[in-house]
Amino acid sequence: MRALKPAKPADPPPVRDTSPQALSVLQSELKPILDSMVKELDPQAHFVSSAAPNFVAFRGDTYLELSIDTTLPESQTASRYRLAALAFDDDVAHLLRPVLGYFKSEFQFDGIGFSANLHLAGKVAAGQSSKAVEFFFPFYALRCYARYDCTGQQLIDAGTVLINGERVSLDLQIAEGGFSNR
Repeated sequence: MRALKPAKPADPPPVRDTSPQALSVLQSELKPILDSMVKELDPQAHFVSSAAPNFVAFRGDTYLELSIDTTLPESQTASRYRLAALAFDDDVAHLLRPVLGYFKSEFQFDGIGFSANLHLAGKVAAGQSSKAVEFFFPFYALRCYARYDCTGQQLIDAGTVLINGERVSLDLQIAEGGFSNR
């Protein structure tokens, strides 16, 4: 009987070139895929027309950033965490698998970021305070979620969430708990 040899440790991932020039080259290379994705998914994604998908450097990695408009039910008592949780559940979670479908093979970037501009239904645009929630998800976590091996909470925990530019910890059950006006 042959003895099993221990697995050789994986080589660390290469350091990603996140320079503006490298991001621009990546943008050019993937423009046809990005254009097709926007055209096909816009009815459900509500992409921000003035903010085309683009590549950004974030925490030493390269992410495809997609800007979407998210309209949430009006609530005077909604915290920014509740709004972020609703944005994830109502819009971002439904886009993850369709967007990931455009990037089936390994690409020269590390993940996908969703930048959600939050709007409350019934609020006058000039009178509402704007909120932006950004979700940055690495590919390994996106693939786990897409295979139904990870929950939305596990995906959020593996990624990074920013509310108005500040990093936060987002617990979906706590953020949405106690409210019934979805």
